[in-house]
Amino acid sequence: MPYMIYSYSRLSLYEECPYHFYKRYVEKREEPITEPLALGSAVHKAIELILKGMEKEEALFTAEMDSPLPLNSLELRTLVEKAPILQGEGLKEGVEIEKYFNLPLSSNPNAPHIQGFIDLFQLIFGTIEFTDWKTNRVKYKPTETKQLPLYAWALSKIYKIKEITGTLHFLRFFKNARERMTFSEEDMENARKWAETTANEIENKLLLLELGEPADKLFPFKPNKNCKNCPYAAECLLKNEKYFLGVC
Repeated sequence: MPYMIYSYSRLSLYEECPYHFYKRYVEKREEPITEPLALGSAVHKAIELILKGMEKEEALFTAEMDSPLPLNSLELRTLVEKAPILQGEGLKEGVEIEKYFNLPLSSNPNAPHIQGFIDLFQLIFGTIEFTDWKTNRVKYKPTETKQLPLYAWALSKIYKIKEITGTLHFLRFFKNARERMTFSEEDMENARKWAETTANEIENKLLLLELGEPADKLFPFKPNKNCKNCPYAAECLLKNEKYFLGVC
């Protein structure tokens, strides 16, 4: 049996820095909730409530009150109002909000599972279109990460539909806010293979960890652009002082 159920965020964190992955998901260290994370969650919550039929003002109030951190009310409102949605739209036939999936990554009975939530998807005449709301300050293309093609693979697997179109909607932008792509079977299969390969690599390391291999060797630190925001940066710096001082 696999050690854990994976998600795109878990796999991408491992790829970015195995040490951060180990601290968060193996040692299960609690991490502080940052303002950008709290804001992103509140935006998603408000959009979800509006799609389910709630009045916009009530949805904004509810999302803000549910936030674990104080938020900028104007920023929250501005981002939510940029979402091209209608009140109650999520109640229409063929539309689903926060669609959850949990699937094995291959036919192997011991295959790791991938799970995730899709913000909004719609089944239209034998095709599927789905949207992922983003509060990022920098835009990127759907091909720059494996998230959208992996979600497309999951939807294709569930609904047995080959034509899947995914959209990244960047809510901080007025113009060209959408990055849209229709995924080929090859795109989806490549994403699945990446997820399976990465998950199996983690599973093998978790087995070796259980057998006594040192965690630092199995899950080494990997310097990257997000180190300055990592909650384990100081701990990592102390352990790898020679590297950061340029000795090694």
